[in-house]
Amino acid sequence: MIARLNRLLFRFGRARRGAISVEFALLSIVAVTILFSGFEFGRYVLLSTKFDRAVTSIGDMVTQSAQVTGTDISEIFNAGQQIVQPYDLGSAGVVIVSHVTAKNKDDPYITWQAKGVGSATDASPTGAKGGKAKLPSYMTLDAGESVVVVELTYKYTPMLFDLLAGSSDIYRVSYHRPRKSDTIELLP
Repeated sequence: MIARLNRLLFRFGRARRGAISVEFALLSIVAVTILFSGFEFGRYVLLSTKFDRAVTSIGDMVTQSAQVTGTDISEIFNAGQQIVQPYDLGSAGVVIVSHVTAKNKDDPYITWQAKGVGSATDASPTGAKGGKAKLPSYMTLDAGESVVVVELTYKYTPMLFDLLAGSSDIYRVSYHRPRKSDTIELLP
């Protein structure tokens, strides 16, 4: 019985049939993982690029006049949605436009704020309307000066590797000085 088992094991150890199939199966798992990872990375880079363009374009459109109305802001948000197409921020993201003015040197506060494009309930990291604005340390405002801050937040969820990578937050911000006046007034 033991001799027969030894012969069977020896024959199994010498057999080379199917060895390439095993190698192919192991390597195909690695190849498919690399392929799908490349797809996810490309999708993430494309989203990031579109979001960068959106915040820059929205800020550029807002700062082109001394006054904007609610209708103007709505149309600007619609343009921003067109920029991020074919993606939709939906409930995973939102764009927030804040107008920040300085009462005194380096005492910025948010005079008005508008949300659009997405429907997420994220708060602005810059602050809330009427409150003190949190600006980067390198950005200084003299009394009466203002800046338009456009922020985009988005909860990125991978399509293929949700279990491995999980979701992550994408945050984009751009700062714009008004062009035609020191401040921009928001009309109803």
